[in-house]
Amino acid sequence: MTSVKEKWSSSVKEKDSAEEPNQLQTDKSELTDGESLDLKGKAPQNLEKGKDKATSSTAQPKKIVKQVKKSNMQGNKKMKLKRGPREFVDMMKSLTKEQLAAVEEMGFGKLIHFDITAIPAKLAYALLESFDQATCSIKLHRGTLHISEEDVYVTLGLPQGEMKIRRSGRQSSHDFLDELAEAGSLNRNNMGPKYLIKQLMKDKGGGEWFRKVFIIIVDTILFAPSADGYCKTHIMEYIDHIAEVRNYNWCGYVLDMLVFAHDTWRLNTSTPFTGPISFLVVCYVDRIVYKTRLVSRRFPTIKGWTAALLRRRQALEINTGQFGKGCKEPIADPIRLEAQYKSPTQVCVTAEAQELEDDVYKSAHGPTFSLGFGFGKKSEDNITTSGMNGIVFINSDSACKEKDEHVDDVPKDVDLQAEIKSAINAYIEMGDDPEFMTLAMNNTTNRVDDVKAQIKSAMNAFMQIGDDDFMSSPVNNKATQKLGTQLVVYDKENRVGKGRMEVRSRSELKISLALRSPFNERMVKIQSKLSIEEKHAYYWILTTSHMNENTLVYDDDVVQVTKLEFCSLIPRKLIEVGVINAWGSYLNNMEEFRAPSSPKRLFFTTYPCLYTIVTKPASVDVKMLITTFGNNLDNEVKEIPNFKWAETDMVFFPICSNEHYYLVCFFLNRSSIVILDNSKNGDDNDLTKNYGDIPETLRLFFCRYMTTTGLHAQCKYVIKSKIERLKMNWRTKDNVEDCGVFLMRHMESYMGQRLQDWKCGLSVRSKNKLQRLRAKYCGALMNAGNNHEYFNNKKSTTSHYENDSKYMKIDVEKMITD
Repeated sequence: MTSVKEKWSSSVKEKDSAEEPNQLQTDKSELTDGESLDLKGKAPQNLEKGKDKATSSTAQPKKIVKQVKKSNMQGNKKMKLKRGPREFVDMMKSLTKEQLAAVEEMGFGKLIHFDITAIPAKLAYALLESFDQATCSIKLHRGTLHISEEDVYVTLGLPQGEMKIRRSGRQSSHDFLDELAEAGSLNRNNMGPKYLIKQLMKDKGGGEWFRKVFIIIVDTILFAPSADGYCKTHIMEYIDHIAEVRNYNWCGYVLDMLVFAHDTWRLNTSTPFTGPISFLVVCYVDRIVYKTRLVSRRFPTIKGWTAALLRRRQALEINTGQFGKGCKEPIADPIRLEAQYKSPTQVCVTAEAQELEDDVYKSAHGPTFSLGFGFGKKSEDNITTSGMNGIVFINSDSACKEKDEHVDDVPKDVDLQAEIKSAINAYIEMGDDPEFMTLAMNNTTNRVDDVKAQIKSAMNAFMQIGDDDFMSSPVNNKATQKLGTQLVVYDKENRVGKGRMEVRSRSELKISLALRSPFNERMVKIQSKLSIEEKHAYYWILTTSHMNENTLVYDDDVVQVTKLEFCSLIPRKLIEVGVINAWGSYLNNMEEFRAPSSPKRLFFTTYPCLYTIVTKPASVDVKMLITTFGNNLDNEVKEIPNFKWAETDMVFFPICSNEHYYLVCFFLNRSSIVILDNSKNGDDNDLTKNYGDIPETLRLFFCRYMTTTGLHAQCKYVIKSKIERLKMNWRTKDNVEDCGVFLMRHMESYMGQRLQDWKCGLSVRSKNKLQRLRAKYCGALMNAGNNHEYFNNKKSTTSHYENDSKYMKIDVEKMITD
């Protein structure tokens, strides 16, 4: 008979996992990997401290104890977990098609991607030790990571219904639990996961029995495991209504269990953790990127993570003392993530691409790498397939011919004027519609004039209602009057309720010269004092930084930023990525007000480069990264009104790497690529010492994108350019926390001028100016005309400032300097 010691030693296979071998276990038939007991149901005394150190069946207990003592002397703390997720992973892999369909119908289908068999004990302990249950956040090296229901949804893909789940204080008696236990002659308090899985598999068709047992297993293994390892659910009253299981808010329940379990664990950290630790660990490794992203971001973000990869992440952070020092990323967008991994559609590129590549290699300053657009033998249809997936090269004649054929497909017997008239008549019959619009007709026939008269009459009748909530334009044959500002609609319902400002999309009309630079100065004045609105906004951020952290402060349909991220604008803090992204989107909007003589600039967010160039996933090939990079650029460009690549002179890519910001600027009308960095550390001549292969990789990816979009002339400039780092006289050596402020100033002020002509307004000793810029940038974003949250911000900041000013004198300028 195998001894208990040998059995335990041979069962532990994964070092540093949180499946503890010395926990109490009272059901011998329920032993799992990493768990054991002696005949009395207790861990052997001489193995009590030997958890996580046994690696084979020949390991000696005394030696293990010695190793653990040495480990404890080094301060390596580990979380204890009575029941790991191994059984759940094995169960999901063994489900039938009918059972998987039932799981999907209940809303738990995304858990099929859960493949983590053990939790890294050291990383888990560090997360729990840094967790603040009052704010439901993890304290990082700089700042905090707030955990929300959206994090749970993106991580696990659980249902997020409207009905709340409330955990009962103790497991109450229930007929189904008694029936489930009686099937194996057990007590309902002594059912383990293996027993439940065995009972679950009896219902091959995925019926009510299967569904109830499945939810019990999910709850007692992933969400609320018990301290003794048995499956004791406290939400049986909700599981009993299995038809409504999809309508419950399981994301909120997971957060409740996390806070509840942490409240108990923090009183005695040597006890097993009884909360959703699997979720917390994966949420952290997905949101906080350290050095590299080990797994490509998918939905749910649990997808791709394994116990081995989590241990590798643990080695990167915990074993080197770098916990919490990674780069914080925003919550993933499920739709956007999955769109990146769909099969890329074929992109037709004319034969000019071949000429481009030939010119590149003929250039004396060309790079040593190939663009990858190799051309093979042409087929009978004049099509050439490249070495890159999803790209097909065709000659210009074939492309034009194909275009003509598409034009010929349009029916020739369609009377467009009759169709337009019919649509107008149908629209007039709708009556006084609040969404009423006008059409200007260019045809001067009598019949069309009659239609115009009807429209004008209807519009005059509508205007008699009142002009409080709509704006109109005249109906005549003349061009519509040009508007110097955006056309804004104030909706009563939203103004009273959410207070959201709706901004109409711009037309193709150009903004009046009177509203452009230099009459409208776009750049923030660094020397001037704070305006009233800037004081209100910044005072609100300074004094309420720990209140309502999830409040949306900036939203322009491209970027959304919460108050928690805006609080990074507080003096001497590293600015969050979300604020940088919002600033880039804001500057794109401000480009509409540039002077005719100023270059047309395009600002991307940090997102296109983040998961493709800066933190390259180890398991994704280069072709997929290039495709993802191009899709990211397209997604951002299509949100910019009236954008045209042909009019763009400069393209800016903000980079966040190793908690440091810098800017890479491409010129599309001359051979120049510059890096704008506030740090002068490193070597200006050898950029690889500072930035590795990021600039060159960015150049390569951007060139391929321009080639596939037909920007061949611009690509020639980029590929022939030398990358250089500008030597500004305001660069510093030791100012780490203000690199984000420098970046924002560089983005708004650099127009491609010569270095001696660049008036940035900063110097080596610009500490006070940098802190004032934080306040000004905060005010500029919160009060931006394209920010839908402007009204809410105005109401909150003004009322807060006025209320406090009744009881004390407020000096925001002094608060900044102090």
